[in-house]
Parts: sequence; C-alpha cells; structure tokens
Amino acid sequence: MRKVALVTYSEHPELTDDDAMLVAPLARHNIESVAVPWDAEGVDWHGFDSIVVRSTWNYTYRFEEFTRWLTQMKQASLPLVNSYETMVWNANKRYLVELQEQGQPIIPSRVIESDSQARLEEIMKEEGWNEVVFKPVISASAYHTHKSTLEDAAVNQTHFDEALAHSAVLVQPFEEAICKEGEWSLIFFNHQFSHAVLKVPKSGDFRTQPHLGGKIQPMEAPARLVQDAARLLSSLPEPVLYARVDGVNKDGHLVLMELELIEPALFMFADKKSPEKMADAIHEKILA
Repeated sequence: MRKVALVTYSEHPELTDDDAMLVAPLARHNIESVAVPWDAEGVDWHGFDSIVVRSTWNYTYRFEEFTRWLTQMKQASLPLVNSYETMVWNANKRYLVELQEQGQPIIPSRVIESDSQARLEEIMKEEGWNEVVFKPVISASAYHTHKSTLEDAAVNQTHFDEALAHSAVLVQPFEEAICKEGEWSLIFFNHQFSHAVLKVPKSGDFRTQPHLGGKIQPMEAPARLVQDAARLLSSLPEPVLYARVDGVNKDGHLVLMELELIEPALFMFADKKSPEKMADAIHEKILA
C-alpha cells in the first residue's frame, strides 16, 4: 500500500471536512492517507509516496518557518505537491503583478513596499482609483484586508499602516461585480475542470469568507469562465495537482482575483464526484 501525507497544521492537525472525503477514494487506489501537520516535530517525511499540502492555514503568520520547511522538502527531493517552486511563487501576491505584466486579465494591481511610508490617498490619486481594496501580499482569509474610498483614505491610513507592518501591500481598485454577482471559484484537478461555486458577501460587506458572513453556493459556471481559467492555468510554468481560480465575471470573461495553489478550500460539498477526481489525480501523480 502506498502512503500519502495530507498536510495540515499543529493548531488543527486533523483533516478538514473536505480532505476527510479523500480517505475512502484514496483507499480504493490502495493509498493510505494520513493527516500530518507541517510544523510537527519528528515527522519522517521520507515515509510518504506523496506529500500533498492541504490545510496549512497558519503559514501566513509563520511565513519564514513555512518557507524553510518547503526548502527542506525541496533539498531532500521529497515528493511535494504542489511543487516547491509553485508554492513559493504563489505564497506572495506579487504573482498577480507578474501575471498582469504578462497580459493576463486580472484586477489591476500595485504593490507597495513595507518600508515605503506610502500614503494611501496619494496612491489612489496617482492611479485614478476612487475606491480600493488593500491587503498584505502575504495573507489569507481577509487578514488585514480593507476597502477605502478616496474620501476616507486619510482615515483608513491606520489600517494601511498596519497592513504594511505585516508585509508589502497589494492595492487594487474595488470591483463592483463582487457585490452585484459574487466571486467565482473554479476548481481544477490536474488541470481538468471539476466544479464551481459562487461566493457572495453579506449585505453591506465585500468580503466573501463564510466567517465574515459570506455565502457559498454550488453553481454551474459559464463555459467561457471555465475556458478562461483553464487558459490561465496552461500558462503556468509547470502542471499543478490542484488549483482554485478565483475571479469575477466581467462582460462574459473571467478577471482573476486570486490563484490559489497552496492550501485552498476546494468546496467538495459542491460536487459529490470531486473527492474521486482528486484521489484519481493524486494516484496519477504518484504513478508518474
């Protein structure tokens, strides 16, 4: 029997509801799945045929440690999924600026360095943005994420400074489509589209996370959005086992907000076949 580590973190070492759904289909492939925190002591990572990073949800607060752990996996030539290179690139939201420079359709993005002593109001005036969202380039789950109008920029400078104290900050114009329709999440396994959900913020908010009142609805994604997401994934330098492509629908096309390649929720409740699809993808990866 082969063995796969589904990597969690020490504060919540057990599998998430999503990942617990992988145990049975992996077993049908004669693969034993084990929940292992990335930050646990004394783990024999050499004992696994694949190390699939899943719910390492404290990595943004312990970024240097997490990066060292990824580096150790890389130096030991361990079967890390997604790859070391992919995760290091995706961990910092500067990747959005890189994609923007490549001509990919994303929400316009500007990175402000943490030592710049920048003024939010000046940035908005320079870019001609009347309403923005800003967040640290190393963050998740709406951590230090705020929205500001130009009129309120001076008041929100405190929030901006707090975000800069954490890391460099990504500033983007606010996209009204999030509140009007919602944010699409398109899930892929081995670059094959699996399923989609639509994430809608609560009234008066712009953040779609459930712990902030957002609603997540299984939804059939328009074919054009799926095509756009698949095209984006095909532009990556190497294949990925799993990906969640988050974006908004603008004039029938997907405009990227986030590309989640490290530890995304995969919303398997939205498609009863998705655990089998991911298990198949892991099996194919082990055999490759």
